[in-house]
Amino acid sequence: MLKENVSMTVMLFFYRTHKIILSELNIFQIAIPTNSIILGDWKSTVGDEPYQNIVGSHGLGRRNHRGQMFIDFCEQNGLIVTNTWFKKPKRRIYTWKAPGDWRRHQLDYILVKHRFRNSVKDVKTLPGADIDSDHNLLVAKFRTRLKKIIGFRKRRPRWDLEKLYAQRQSVQETLEEKLGAIEGESGNAEAQWNDIKECMLDTISDLVGKVEKIARKPWVTQEMMSKMEERRKWKNVNNEEGRRKYRRLRNELKRATDRAKKEYLEKICNEIMEFQRTGRYDLMYMKTKELGWKENHGIQNVGIEDSQGNRIVDQRQVLKIWENYISELYDRPNRPETLEV
Repeated sequence: MLKENVSMTVMLFFYRTHKIILSELNIFQIAIPTNSIILGDWKSTVGDEPYQNIVGSHGLGRRNHRGQMFIDFCEQNGLIVTNTWFKKPKRRIYTWKAPGDWRRHQLDYILVKHRFRNSVKDVKTLPGADIDSDHNLLVAKFRTRLKKIIGFRKRRPRWDLEKLYAQRQSVQETLEEKLGAIEGESGNAEAQWNDIKECMLDTISDLVGKVEKIARKPWVTQEMMSKMEERRKWKNVNNEEGRRKYRRLRNELKRATDRAKKEYLEKICNEIMEFQRTGRYDLMYMKTKELGWKENHGIQNVGIEDSQGNRIVDQRQVLKIWENYISELYDRPNRPETLEV
């Protein structure tokens, strides 16, 4: 069932002859909105022969000329004939019975945009419905889902920690001076806390500032980010001076980033070796992860050497070598029975 708060245009077209369709309503020339349901007596037979993704294989009868024009209209507007896609007994398919009760036709159709075909759950006729018409009641079951609105929250600005570290002495002196001025003031705890917080925020804002953009790589500094922004501006200047300054900034950035990356990797490697020397394997593992070794990349199988010096790459043989090595290591005859602490 359709909910009341779902905005959906339902267009009802009831007409008697093919001439009215083309001359008065001119239905084949109008633009169909995206969220429309079109239903009515089309005086056309599309039949049980499938056609692309417009007509299914569960129609009734044989396609006639007006049925082909009707399919062309659906193809032009991206519509599907919903009551040809559900397998039903014939008494649930036909919509009109010829006088004399000897021939049945499917003339009424419900159309939706192809995008919303999954919203249609069932379509059938109700021959016994008490309605003032020689057509059977055609019923469709829809299930609509409201669009989920995803709100994009603004990224919270971060303080420039590099600048804070470089100017930590001046920041500390300024904070001590300002906090000393408000130390003797009396008041409740809430007012004192607001004064202290305002003092700290003002000092950090004046002396440090916030980071405009966050670097994706840990070795990229804010100075490099500023140069990248300047290089981007000169890239769009299509003259000799612009190209010259762009090349100069590009070369400076390449040298600076290569040097910063090398220093960063050397620092991480030195920390890893220091943690290994002191037995801090937990910190060593965390530092190793900072190098970008991700679990989904896996470990490259470079093989292992056996006791004769031959390189073995087969996984089963490698496990066997490790098993023998550990067995020999812990089953040696000169292993002490007790350990003196």
